[in-house]
Amino acid sequence: MAKRATIGRNPLDTMVVESHLDKVVPDLVTSPPNVQTPLKQDEVAELKANLTAREAENLALREEVAKLKTQVYELKKRLDRGDPLLVNLRKRFGL
Repeated sequence: MAKRATIGRNPLDTMVVESHLDKVVPDLVTSPPNVQTPLKQDEVAELKANLTAREAENLALREEVAKLKTQVYELKKRLDRGDPLLVNLRKRFGL
């Protein structure tokens, strides 16, 4: 036998207005889930144009890096051969 009467009233049925669990698991009844709206055609075209521009810029930068790497390689070869100008710079700046 229960020490107090609970007939007609269940303490588990009380509505909690705010809970710390709502931060982790939101209540889907009171707040529907966020659904991303599909992109419009003009937005898609703009994003594709932006992507194409970035790819072209990336390709130009890769070519520039390749040119710089070849210049560094040629300078290292000249330095190893004992080019007087580079040897003097190496002595002066401690490279």
